[in-house]
Amino acid sequence: MTSLLNPTPIKLVIDTDPGIDDCHAIMMAFSPSDVQILGLTIVTGNASLAQGIRNAHHLLHTFQRYDIPVFREADRTVDGGQKYAPDIHGEDGSCNATRGKDIKLDLLTDGPAAVALGRLARENSGQLVLAAIYQLTNLFLAHWLDPEFSRNIQRLLAMGGNHTIPYFEALSSKSSYTERITNTYYLNFLVSFEFNLKYDPLAAAIVLEEFHTKPILIPYELTKKACLSFQFLDQMRVWVWVWVSADVPADVG
Repeated sequence: MTSLLNPTPIKLVIDTDPGIDDCHAIMMAFSPSDVQILGLTIVTGNASLAQGIRNAHHLLHTFQRYDIPVFREADRTVDGGQKYAPDIHGEDGSCNATRGKDIKLDLLTDGPAAVALGRLARENSGQLVLAAIYQLTNLFLAHWLDPEFSRNIQRLLAMGGNHTIPYFEALSSKSSYTERITNTYYLNFLVSFEFNLKYDPLAAAIVLEEFHTKPILIPYELTKKACLSFQFLDQMRVWVWVWVSADVPADVG
């Protein structure tokens, strides 16, 4: 809740590829009363850009968050690569929760996300918090269009990177679990990169090296140590059930 010591709400933009995992994070951001979500900027990732936009709208409609605009941007990486990962969370990135549903794209705004990011940063200079929970392509593009972009951000939180040798299929290694266990330390270091930063390494390099407001990285290892109460997990199950089953907006309390 907004405290007497900090009466100003947190002004938040979430840069996301809204598959089922990112949608969990967005749902959590809906809860605090002191968070004002100024927009979702969409990139390709778990699913195609078009499908990510559908997923974002389905989520916002379900929770009746018609106040949050959706901005489209990167459907490819800085080097021109175009890829997404339907093998992880299904073709729609949401374990087919939105497949076949008629989703109205009424929150989608005109203009690219990179331009919107620059505008929102200027309008809320020194106040904007940016949470990047996928590749950093949109942030690179905003920086490329406006070199002052990163100076206007109060805080940049980016989920990405790793500092150990993880043995998880969620990372980019194509080796089997047994192969990774038996490989040498050096080989595993070469092949095991966290997916978010590896997806567009050129964009990540620019953001890490050139941004005036340095990002706070939340690495893979930290995400594995997050603890959630059983009470919160029970509430999350309700949210997910509503989101998956809803064809019309629902009041979930």
